[in-house]
Amino acid sequence: MEPHELMSASEAARLLGCSPQKVRQHIRAGVWKFGVCIPKQKGGKKDSFIIYRRQLMKTLEALDKRFFILYICSSSNLK
Repeated sequence: MEPHELMSASEAARLLGCSPQKVRQHIRAGVWKFGVCIPKQKGGKKDSFIIYRRQLMKTLEALDKRFFILYICSSSNLK
């Protein structure tokens, strides 16, 4: 895996509009599937996270499409 294909929780948070901690929490809980949590090893300080840039971009594209469809549907009901 190339380094440019991965991103930090901070980078993902900027794109998602939330905190890096929220990104880590959602990945750890399995809510967001664009990354994985690697539990800390015995004696380790904290969990590690691998966030896949391409998968995050696909998730954002899907969210944009859903938002657009909801907007169009709600706008047509207002007329």
